[in-house]
Amino acid sequence: MKEKDEDMIEQLYTTYFNGLYRFAYHYVMCDYAYDIVQEVFIRLYERKPPILSDDNIVGYLLTATKNRCMNFLRHKDIVDKHEERLVEAILSWNADGNDDGELKAEIERCMNLLSDKQRAVVSLKTKGKSYQEIADILKINVGTVNTHIARAYKVFRDNFGTLLIYYFMSRFL
Repeated sequence: MKEKDEDMIEQLYTTYFNGLYRFAYHYVMCDYAYDIVQEVFIRLYERKPPILSDDNIVGYLLTATKNRCMNFLRHKDIVDKHEERLVEAILSWNADGNDDGELKAEIERCMNLLSDKQRAVVSLKTKGKSYQEIADILKINVGTVNTHIARAYKVFRDNFGTLLIYYFMSRFL
């Protein structure tokens, strides 16, 4: 790459990085936005031939940043769904009376971190109740059930972490 192109990329980086970071943060709502913008500039630097002669470089940067944000969110959504299923499997497995002291203690610890409503919703969910049935039993909105489940699973993911994966891999694989 020519020195002139490197200087141009450095100037673009200095000029647009903060704005692109705020733009990316608006999409992903986490500090990974910083990495996304870094990746956009790395791709711009590695591009052959460089697109610096393009009149709409700002449009390119915005589009590239948005596309990377959307890719990140799609990937995060997939990971979250798999982790949710794993949490459901563990809670269900434990509810079926499988006795493993370490797992049971960890589940109880996480359950104690939940609010009373979240605990009730998770308990009914592990008994095979649908969101509508849970809403009817607890006399709350189905959307509220969904919110309680999502927040409860987040507590489990944040506090159980990779222990869940390692535990089940060691038991079943």
